[in-house]
Amino acid sequence: MAFKILSIDGGGTRGLIPAKILDCIEQDYGEFTPSWFDVMAGTSTGGIICLGLGCGISAGRMVQLYHQEAKKIFKESIFDRLSGLDEHMQADYQHKNLKKILKSILGEHTLGDLHAQDWLGGMKKEVMVCSFDLNPEDEADRNKNYRPYIFHSAFQRDQQVKLVDLALKTSAAPTLFPIYQRKFIDGGVAMNNPAMAAIAYAMNDSKEVGAEKGQYLESGFKGLQIKRDDIHVLSLGTGTSNLNRIEASKIGRGNWGNLQWIRYLPQLITEANVQSTIYYARHVLPDNHLIRIDPAFDDMDISTSRLAGHPVPMDTTDPELLDDMIELAERMYHRHREKIRRFLEL
Repeated sequence: MAFKILSIDGGGTRGLIPAKILDCIEQDYGEFTPSWFDVMAGTSTGGIICLGLGCGISAGRMVQLYHQEAKKIFKESIFDRLSGLDEHMQADYQHKNLKKILKSILGEHTLGDLHAQDWLGGMKKEVMVCSFDLNPEDEADRNKNYRPYIFHSAFQRDQQVKLVDLALKTSAAPTLFPIYQRKFIDGGVAMNNPAMAAIAYAMNDSKEVGAEKGQYLESGFKGLQIKRDDIHVLSLGTGTSNLNRIEASKIGRGNWGNLQWIRYLPQLITEANVQSTIYYARHVLPDNHLIRIDPAFDDMDISTSRLAGHPVPMDTTDPELLDDMIELAERMYHRHREKIRRFLEL
């Protein structure tokens, strides 16, 4: 029997794209997204979408949230705009508005609530969300270096984690938002595409040992022991400008220092781990077991060129660009509709 994973990348308000693709699926087949997937894995904006779905919120409602609340989420104070301090001394935005919006849809629920709910936990559906820990405190682990931290609705360790806090832990993008709870930042710095993390969890057949005992699944295993041939992944990106590259003419002799690299490093780090994940996943899974949908903003099939020709920032609030992303998502869904239908076995 096929074991299906939904994986959603990070990307700020560009999360409109995967949310709208899922909305199109829900409208077409009249079913709620979690009913088709065994595990929903998300990073940053993808993590927020997965948590919303896990709380029973439709993909269409998530589309509305991004479209209507973007300006509130990414809102600078007047002092910041006038002083310019946001660029050098503090994050561009604060958590206050985003936290209020998240609380309105996620309430006081915890990951344990998702695991216990009849319609999600009872169906053996699971949610996993990727963050990044700047200050690991696991005394049993001698390696104290910062590392990815994956929260999971089925892990006993994470049952008391509030969904609002988790949403802020996974989306605290460096420079955009402050470090959350003095240690967590956006999971996108290491796993902007969480597909491989979900595959590893599905395949893992190792037992808990030592200090780890009791932290993971009630079965005593760290994973689900699913056979590789049974795993199928639908991986949704948040769009690409196709400008994440460095032209040969700009490289010159290539003897670069800080001044040359600083312009490219933020996007390079994010794009590199997305592409690496797809490379690993395609080599681990059998052929045709991974569907990757990551729309290009310069796609010739879209009816507008406002998205094309320049990077679309993660914190864009331009209503026209948001509308264009919804249109692009709809077109991408219809382009891949038959492939998705076969994937969902409908």
